[in-house]
Amino acid sequence: MYIGEKISRKKELEERVEHLNHDIAAKEVIKSELEKNCDLILEQSKKSEEEMKSYFYSKQELVRHGISIVDDIPKFAITVRCIAEYGYDPQRVIQDFIDGQYHQDKSRALKIACDEKAEGSKSGNL
Repeated sequence: MYIGEKISRKKELEERVEHLNHDIAAKEVIKSELEKNCDLILEQSKKSEEEMKSYFYSKQELVRHGISIVDDIPKFAITVRCIAEYGYDPQRVIQDFIDGQYHQDKSRALKIACDEKAEGSKSGNL
């Protein structure tokens, strides 16, 4: 009877150990999944932080130039979209605009120079 009890007890303990080993394996799988999720959340957090820094820097730069994110940027985006819908290349339109501004500035400078020469000519003839 004593040996039978010991064998029975040994069998119970072996089953319990097997059950505990199964629980440990299941918990290790859960732990691994949680670690992966934690790493993913940390990576997303870093990306969000970088995006916020970029947004803050861009906003500061726009404010420095007197441009409002709330008022001006949506209007600008709509303008560029409309230009694209008409079949124009937005990059080319922007470059043409920059070139036009340059030529307007150069024209103004030449006009001022001409006006100054004309004034100088009038003064010299008197």
